Amino acid sequence: MKSKKIISLMLALALMPAILSAAAIPAGGSSDFEISASGALLRYNGPGGHVVIPGDVVSVWATAFKNNETITGVTLPENLARLTDDVFAGCVNLKSIKIPGKVTSIGQRAFQNCESLTEVILPDSLKTIDSHAFAGCISLVSIEIPDGVIFVGGETFIECTALKNVNIPEGNTKTPGFYSCTSLETVILPSTITHIDNWEFYNCASLKSLILPDGVIEIGMGAFRECTKLESINIPDGVTHIGDDAFHSCHSLKNLILPDSIVSIGADAFRGCRSFESINIPKGLTEISEGAFMDIDRLKSVTVPGNINTIGKRAFFQDSDLKEVAIMRGVAEIGDEAFQNCYSLESITIPPSVTKIGERVFFDGTELTIYGESGSYAETYAKANNIEFAAVIIPVEPETKTITATFGATKYILNGGNFDEQTMVYNGVAYLPAAYLATKLGLSAIWDSATNTTSLTSTGVAPPAAGSEDSPAVNSTPEPETKTITATFGATKYILNGENFDEQTMVYNGIAYLPAAYLATKLGLSAVWDSETNTTSLTSAG
Repeated sequence: MKSKKIISLMLALALMPAILSAAAIPAGGSSDFEISASGALLRYNGPGGHVVIPGDVVSVWATAFKNNETITGVTLPENLARLTDDVFAGCVNLKSIKIPGKVTSIGQRAFQNCESLTEVILPDSLKTIDSHAFAGCISLVSIEIPDGVIFVGGETFIECTALKNVNIPEGNTKTPGFYSCTSLETVILPSTITHIDNWEFYNCASLKSLILPDGVIEIGMGAFRECTKLESINIPDGVTHIGDDAFHSCHSLKNLILPDSIVSIGADAFRGCRSFESINIPKGLTEISEGAFMDIDRLKSVTVPGNINTIGKRAFFQDSDLKEVAIMRGVAEIGDEAFQNCYSLESITIPPSVTKIGERVFFDGTELTIYGESGSYAETYAKANNIEFAAVIIPVEPETKTITATFGATKYILNGGNFDEQTMVYNGVAYLPAAYLATKLGLSAIWDSATNTTSLTSTGVAPPAAGSEDSPAVNSTPEPETKTITATFGATKYILNGENFDEQTMVYNGIAYLPAAYLATKLGLSAVWDSETNTTSLTSAG
C-alpha cells in the first residue's frame, strides 16, 4: 500500500507542469504565449516576426514584449482596453502596429525607443496617451492623433528625429514634448493650450513657423532654444512669463512683437536671435534680465521705456551693430557689461533717474557719446570714464490712458478704474460726453457758450531719439503734433486744425456729446469696438 502511494505521488508531480501549462494557455493556444487564468499575457516565448496575440487575451503585461528584438509587427486582440506602461518599450525592430478599437489609454513609455517603428494607427476610442509613449521612435515620420484624445503626456515625442507633422486635438492644455524632433516642420496646437512647457521644442531645427493659441499664458525655459530655422512665431497678448533661454539661438527669428502683458523675461531668453532688427520692450516689464537680448547682430537701435527699473548684466552684450540707445526716465540702474562689446555703439541717452552704472558697461574702443542732463549721474559717469558727454533735456515719457465705455449703460473703465457718465447710441452711432471724455484722456477742453462750441486739443509727445554725429540725441526729436477739434453742437460741422468735416453732434440733458470712434480717429487716438460686449475702447498715448 505504501509503495502505491509513493508511485501515485510521483505521477502527480510529473504531471504538474502539464497541468500548470494548460491553465496558462487558453483553448487553441500556443506554447509561444504564457497567459494567466484571468487572460493577461505574461510572456512571449516565440521566434519573433509578426506576432498574432490570441483573441481572448484582455491585457498585455510589460514583461511580455519589453526589449524584445525579434518581433517586427503585432496584431492585438480586439477586446484589449489599455496598453500598459513599457508594453513594447525597446522593441527595436517593431515596424508597425494597429491599436484595436476598444483601447482608451496608452501607458507611459509604451513604445519608447522602438527605433524601427514607422506606422502607428490609433483608434477613435483613445482618450489618453501618457508621457514618453513614443519617445525615441526615430523612424516615425507622422502620427494622426484622434480628435477624442484629451490628454497627451509630457515628453511623449521627444527625440523622434524623423517626425515631421503632428496635430494636437482640442481639449489638451499642455504641449506633449517635441524635444530634439529635428525634422519637425508642422505642429497644429489646439486653442485649449495654456502653457508651452520647459524645453518643449528644443532643437526642433526644421521648424520654420508656429502659431501659438490666444490662451497661452506662459512660455517655459528653453522652450524654443536652438530652433535655428524658426522665422515667425506669435506671442499672444495674454502671455505673462517667458522663461530662461526660451528663444536662445533662434538665429532666423525676425521682429518678434512682445505684448505688454509680459511681466518677466528670463535670462538669455532671446540670446543669439541674430536676425532681430528691432525690439519692443513690454510695458508690463520692470527688469531686463541678464543676457536677455545679447548677441544680436542686426539690431541697430533700441529704446528702453521708463517702466524698466533695471537693465541687467550683459543685457545687450555683443550686439555688434547696435548704434543708438535711448533710455527713458524711470530706469534706475544699468548692470555690469550691459552694452559691452557693442562695437558700433555711437550714442546713448541716459536720464537723470539712472543713479547706478555697473562695471565695464561699454566697450573701450567705441567713439561713444553719452547724452544726459547737466549735473546728472550720467555726466559724472561719463567724465570719470573719459566718455564724451552732451547735455540735453530729456522729456517725460507720455502716459497711456484707455477708456472703455459700455453704451446704453453708465459705466466706463479708465486704466482699470470705474467711473460713471451717461453714454448714448443714436441712429446706430455711439456718443460720449465730450468734455468728460477729453478730461479723462488728458486732452484739453474749452467750451465757448457764446458760440455753443467746444474745442478739444490732443498733443502727441514723442520719446527722445538716441543720436549720432549727424543726428544728436533728443535735439533731433520732432516737435509733437497738436490736433484741435472745434465742434458746434446742434449742427453737423467740425473744424479739425482749420479743416471742415461733417459728423452729427448732439446736446442731451445739457451735456454735449460727440461720436466716439470718429472723434478718436480725428484726434489720433486708437478706437477698438467690441460688438459682443457693446463696448468701445479709446486709447491716448499722452
